[in-house]
Amino acid sequence: MTIVRTLKMNNFYKAGGELPITKRYPSSKQTRWKRSIAFLDKTMSVPIIQITILVILYLLVSMFSLSAQTPRKDSGADGLLTNAKTSQVVLPAAIEPVKDTTRIKPLQPGNKVPEAFWNAEHSFLVGNKAVKSALSKFRGKLLLLDFWEPYCYACLLKFPALDSLHAQLGELGNIVLVSSKQYRRGTAEYISQKLDEQGQRQKLRLDMDKIVQDDTLMDYFPHTYIPHYILIDSNGTVLALGSVEVFDTIAQIIKDEVVHNNKKQCR
Repeated sequence: MTIVRTLKMNNFYKAGGELPITKRYPSSKQTRWKRSIAFLDKTMSVPIIQITILVILYLLVSMFSLSAQTPRKDSGADGLLTNAKTSQVVLPAAIEPVKDTTRIKPLQPGNKVPEAFWNAEHSFLVGNKAVKSALSKFRGKLLLLDFWEPYCYACLLKFPALDSLHAQLGELGNIVLVSSKQYRRGTAEYISQKLDEQGQRQKLRLDMDKIVQDDTLMDYFPHTYIPHYILIDSNGTVLALGSVEVFDTIAQIIKDEVVHNNKKQCR
């Protein structure tokens, strides 16, 4: 019995030892992956390629930083910022190349405007066309300049008061609406259309003079916010300037001048 069991176990062992063992070979995908890794290891070890990759990463980071700093176009009309409290519009620092303004000295209250101020030609709006003319025709009278743009809500809010002041002034003075060249859409046709719309909407005449595409008066009276008002008396002296905070003061000066002139005529 012992011999038989031994033989059986030996046969089992031999049979087990003779069982075929399948040899596993790497798949084609694994081989390609290993080759790719080996290629990258060799490639990344080359100094020139390392430097190139670092330069590309630096450029990508720089582009992302610049895009994050670009002001949003919806931050204000036509990309311009707006003061939420007063509805004043903050003018851009430099929409166009900086001009040489060394010959024009900015004016302050108490300063007398120079001769060049009266003689410089501007584009006056006549109908829906721009016609060249000078401010000299307003010399010797009160002159109120109103720097404004069609997209400025605070500017439009003051139109009824300006319309009333213009009617009161009569022969004593003039009000001139000034649209800057910085506002590239502000062509004569466009400004004329927007003024007509405001006149109909607010039931205003708005028959004062208008200057479009100005690139000179802003040099005499630099400002950050619009609307911006400049009052010049009959002697050519700057009486007051500023934004909405000085409008009531300017309006009162004009009304007082009208009253004083009426009293003189009654004597």
